[in-house]
Amino acid sequence: MPLSPTEFARRGVNGVVYRDAAARLTLPIPPVVTRDGHTLTAEVQASVLLVPRDADRALFDEQFPGPLVTLDGVRQHVAPRLADAARVFAQQHDAQQCLDGRGAFAQLVLARLNEIGFACGLEFLPPLDVSLHCASLEAQRAAARVSAERLDALGRAADVIAKVKAGDADALLPRDRGTALQLLLKQAPAQAAYVVAGPKLLRLTGGDAAPEAAAIEIDLGPLRSIRRAPVDGGERLVVGGQRGVALIGDPAGPPAVYRLATASDRGFNSAAIDSHTRTLYAAHSEIGIARWNLDSAETMSPLAAPAAARWLTPLDERVLFAAGGAVCVADAGGVRTVAEGAGPIVGLHVLPEAVVVVRAGGTIEQLDRATLRPMTTARREGGFAVSAVVAAGGITALAVAAADGPIDVVSLAGELLLELHGLAGVRMLACAGGRIFAVAADRQRVAVWQADRPEKPARVHAITAMVQHRVADIT
Repeated sequence: MPLSPTEFARRGVNGVVYRDAAARLTLPIPPVVTRDGHTLTAEVQASVLLVPRDADRALFDEQFPGPLVTLDGVRQHVAPRLADAARVFAQQHDAQQCLDGRGAFAQLVLARLNEIGFACGLEFLPPLDVSLHCASLEAQRAAARVSAERLDALGRAADVIAKVKAGDADALLPRDRGTALQLLLKQAPAQAAYVVAGPKLLRLTGGDAAPEAAAIEIDLGPLRSIRRAPVDGGERLVVGGQRGVALIGDPAGPPAVYRLATASDRGFNSAAIDSHTRTLYAAHSEIGIARWNLDSAETMSPLAAPAAARWLTPLDERVLFAAGGAVCVADAGGVRTVAEGAGPIVGLHVLPEAVVVVRAGGTIEQLDRATLRPMTTARREGGFAVSAVVAAGGITALAVAAADGPIDVVSLAGELLLELHGLAGVRMLACAGGRIFAVAADRQRVAVWQADRPEKPARVHAITAMVQHRVADIT
């Protein structure tokens, strides 16, 4: 029976069958260290032939006993014996010289192969195909390229920031606008982010400090949502729970509590304050839009929404919210729909220049603040699951992500400004004090990025391990 392509020799009761033609053999060489300290890996492809002489076949039989000799058996015999030759070559050359000297390395290896082959009846034939790889040198060069790119970006920074301060941010290229945003976020004053998990309210500084539990009792059952809200010239935290809403002015002081009149297992997913009419609005999937008098905490009649209400946010003397794919307004006159579109809304943001509607299908719509009529629509592929406003020094952008990530920071026109890496799967986003916070898809961790270090989070907080509850919301 003839030999198969993977066999070199077969011995049986009828004698020995030897391969009579050269076979191609791939020989991996163990990693070696070059003169300048890099690790070099190599692979050699060579043609090997059993020398057709009785003496050589006797040597072959002695070195390769047994009924079957395969090409892999020959490889295992030869490859480890090449390590010394590779080590000597590497010790005499720097990594780049090794990569440039493939021809000299091939000659050295061929000479060593035939020394090995002479002792076992084999002959190795030129030419050799040599593959050399130095991962540490490539990593060093990649780091140098990144450093050069950063220096180039910093070299443009003065001009970029000057244009931003002059009000010309819109004229910048996306790359420069991204650079400017990173620099402005880096210079932003420190600000905390807040998280609710179970009955706990946690404060995250964004730095190395661990999350702090607020020394405050909020007797509203499990907490569902949290938002910052401007009230009476200051800023409060509005926390939605299972049994009502709390307004917190000082994390160390007692909250103002607005309770739900009827029992429910659900909670308030968002809340907003209309300071003009002194009304607190809160969205609930069963009740609709609950209302309270801000000063007396007296319950007002709830408002019916056309669908489950989310993303309550104040705008002048009214409160906007999303109901499915519609943008609605709630005020003293009731609820009305002001804009409709295709796809669920995953973010509703009131900005100085426009109202921004972010939809799951990947569209970013801008509405006129006064009339709420559509102005512009941008689209990005891949769709969105979450969004948050990222703003600094006159540049306003959006952090957006699909459910499985990654996180992109984009202009309101949909241009990519910045990519954040290192978290697979995102449930919620927030920006505070120049840092971007993301709640992981499992709601157990919060990752924090510094804008000038987008390649990985600066810190990941294990919230569930700390308080034994998953994150419900972040602001």
